[in-house]
Amino acid sequence: MLEKFTHHLRTACRLNGTERVLAAVSGGLDSMVMAHLLRLAGWPHGIAHCNFRLRGAESDADEALVRAYAEAHEIPFFSTAFDTAEIAAEAKESIQITARRLRYEWFEQIRAANGYDFIATAHHQDDAAETLLYNLSKGCGIRGLHGIAQRSGYLLRPLLFAGRSEWKAFARLENVVWREDASNQESYYARNKIRREAVPVFHSINPQWTQTMAANIQRFRDAEALMQWAVEQMAAQITSTLPSGGLRIRLDRLSEFPAPATVLYEILRPYGFGASQARAILEARGRQSGALFMAARHRLTLHQGDAIVEALPAHEVTTWEWSEAQPVISLPEGTLFLEKKEGRPEQLTSSPYTALLDADRTAMPLRIRPWQPGDRFCPLGMEGRSKKLQDLFTDLKLSRFEKERVRVIETAGGEICWVAGYRADDRFKITADTKSYFVLRFEKNEPNL
Repeated sequence: MLEKFTHHLRTACRLNGTERVLAAVSGGLDSMVMAHLLRLAGWPHGIAHCNFRLRGAESDADEALVRAYAEAHEIPFFSTAFDTAEIAAEAKESIQITARRLRYEWFEQIRAANGYDFIATAHHQDDAAETLLYNLSKGCGIRGLHGIAQRSGYLLRPLLFAGRSEWKAFARLENVVWREDASNQESYYARNKIRREAVPVFHSINPQWTQTMAANIQRFRDAEALMQWAVEQMAAQITSTLPSGGLRIRLDRLSEFPAPATVLYEILRPYGFGASQARAILEARGRQSGALFMAARHRLTLHQGDAIVEALPAHEVTTWEWSEAQPVISLPEGTLFLEKKEGRPEQLTSSPYTALLDADRTAMPLRIRPWQPGDRFCPLGMEGRSKKLQDLFTDLKLSRFEKERVRVIETAGGEICWVAGYRADDRFKITADTKSYFVLRFEKNEPNL
């Protein structure tokens, strides 16, 4: 196993033997095996341990085990502790997401500050297979099928060449000491539900399921490489660089290729556009010339059947104008539609994804922007009483990531008239005096994995 380990480091992880590795060691089976192998291989390394304070004395015992191992073998040791549950509650995100964010941020700080070249984590073949199942359950493209990379940036996964049962047998043979994490026996988290409930079913069908999935993942990676090569060949035929530095895409030629929406998405992905936007662009061509699609730092406009991609000027990166002249604007999180109608609507709507605004009170053009601390508006139904957006988000229990995706629509006069997908402003509501009105609609995109 030691020979396979060093071979994997030199081939799949592309190391030459001189790189200094920071090993992320929790005290569990997998990470203690990784630490043991790094030591046997004589690979220059240090050990980093995070105490998330989620299991009381059990968490402290994990840290004590890893610390004792490092000290016994004179290996540089780094440790930190987080009040993870408290931090997660404050950020309104799951404990699992918070723990992942905290540990990788800290690992990178230790790596950079102490001259380590890479961070090694103890993911193995079962983890890669479970990740594939998780991605499939949430919805993904081909990139969600390639499991876990052996090397990605500063991250290495030296144990990916074998599965959990093999590592357990090796640990017992080598008398490696580890601690069981009781939370791994619970089915509360999605990945653990897959591990505890779904994976045993696959093993009952195919006892060699882990090895089969490892082979499948390699085939998916090969298919991904072939797809990328094919996309590059097709892109060369339908794209050209404009004198301004922008990109022109001939959408009429896309129909000549298989899977045109996927091809377009792959061309646009480096510019920050999503798969849902690629589909919307193809649907809009020929009938919505001038439609605008926005990414974080680029915009795409439809012109005579072509798609024109341009970098946004610095002042437009976070704010966009919206009017009847530009009624459709697609953002990574969804598409906004604007339409003006005469008279009064026959029926009002309670949907947070549609706002009906009195046209005479709504100064155009509208502006779309992210929300900012201190923003206030008058929520529909509160009879003119104002409220901070931050308080609205707290009432709705939005996570930090959900708040980052909120778009505020304000009038030319700088008044918020709609928080897209959440609440319209009472000051612009339809009344008995309304003679014409704007229909603002938000179609939220499905997340891209």
